[in-house]
Amino acid sequence: MTLTEALTALLTEYELEGFIEFVRDDAKADPAWEGLSHDHPRVKRFQEVCQTLRKVLAGDPRHGWER
Repeated sequence: MTLTEALTALLTEYELEGFIEFVRDDAKADPAWEGLSHDHPRVKRFQEVCQTLRKVLAGDPRHGWER
C-alpha cells in the first residue's frame, strides 16, 4: 500500500473527518480551555489536517475525486 492509498483509505473508508467528535471530547476535558470545544486549538488543527490531506490527494489522479 502506498502513502496515497493509505491516506485515501483514512479519508474515505474510515471517514477520518468523522472522528472530530473524539477530538472535541478531548478538548472539553482540557481544564485550561474556557471556550467552546469547536474553537479549541487541537480541534482546529485536526480540521486543518483533514483539509490538507484532501487538498493534497485532490492533486493525485489515482484517488478518483473531483478537483
